[in-house]
Amino acid sequence: IELNLGIPIANKRILLMGAGGAARGVILPLLQQKPSILAIANRTRQKAEALQQQFMAHGNTVAGDFTSFSDQQFDIVINATSASLHDALPDLPAHVFANNALAYDMMYSHEPTRFLKFAYDNGVRHLADGIGMLVEQAAESFFLWRDVRPQTKPVIALLKTKIWFQIRNKELPFVLKADHYNRFRRYFLKLPELPCDPPNNFIVSINPERCLAVIKLQTAQRISKYAKPT
Repeated sequence: IELNLGIPIANKRILLMGAGGAARGVILPLLQQKPSILAIANRTRQKAEALQQQFMAHGNTVAGDFTSFSDQQFDIVINATSASLHDALPDLPAHVFANNALAYDMMYSHEPTRFLKFAYDNGVRHLADGIGMLVEQAAESFFLWRDVRPQTKPVIALLKTKIWFQIRNKELPFVLKADHYNRFRRYFLKLPELPCDPPNNFIVSINPERCLAVIKLQTAQRISKYAKPT
């Protein structure tokens, strides 16, 4: 949120929806940035309260069900529930978003999730999904293995393009511009670029099944090459 979105967390009111593993994993990093309050809301109140008890020593936390905070507003609203996986919406009142609020959905897709659409329809203009979190987790793992911290912004930008979702969803036909393919090689596979003149020439149509297989093979080879001995 702070690194890629440029939104400070200190002194902000945060509403975290959900009490599962995704929510648990972000509570401590959020509290370390000193928000004024972190409210944990969950459909089952007891689960939210259990998390609040676990982390209350690290900052100002409160817990309840979704209705517990219906009369409050928050600067950052994070959806850590699984609702977006089912194109559903948490039981969230529209007025929970403060002026200039950020709506953050941990899920990600090639289109805005229902939660982000709901936030936009209710005046929120700072929207983000979980792509950034996914990339930063991978970058942190990369750093631990190779002692090199990769630049993440180009990777995030690439993953947000339709190119990546064509690869991931195996959509056909699949055709890449050479410069886009080279960006994919450079930032995702950590491989040298291929010569191409001019750079906007289209390379041949790629079979997504083969492309995925090559990515998996090259990734496995690189992990094997740099793996630490056990």
